[in-house]
Amino acid sequence: MGKMTAIRDDNKKLAYILRMENCLNFDIDYGFTPHQIRRMNLRTNEYYYKDSYGDGGGDEQLSLGVTCMSRLEGIRTLIPIGKNKDVFVPKKLEKLMVCAVHEFTQAINRCGHFVHFRVVGIDVYRRVVVRLYDPVSGRCLNDIFLQDKYNTLFEPYTSKHSSTRGESRDGK
Repeated sequence: MGKMTAIRDDNKKLAYILRMENCLNFDIDYGFTPHQIRRMNLRTNEYYYKDSYGDGGGDEQLSLGVTCMSRLEGIRTLIPIGKNKDVFVPKKLEKLMVCAVHEFTQAINRCGHFVHFRVVGIDVYRRVVVRLYDPVSGRCLNDIFLQDKYNTLFEPYTSKHSSTRGESRDGK
């Protein structure tokens, strides 16, 4: 595998991963303002969460949060993901996919679903294309799927893949 990407010191923005749709697509709360979301024309979902104040005396308030639909940058799957039952996938690859997703999920759980992020762009589906980083180690979490042991499932994608598959507007 190639060199692991590490986070630069000037990028300390935190995001919260609320939901993992599949191995490459997520609902992430970046803390964007409504103005930023409208300006970027992003696909979003709303959710409510309990906000606790003070010394834990029981004052809880429901707050509205907004997640943006997001896709990991630089990764292409070699097998179908999702609920496509018409395509045969060998059991060996299904098991390997479970291992890859489990490894990624463990990394997300270890940091409490809070991650550093770097927005790369917006794709044609109005998702945020993003690189995610472990806030403690600085390791790029996208690289989990690009390890040699998962090379039958994933590969890096470039502009030649994205232009034919519609993955990214800017060809990254």
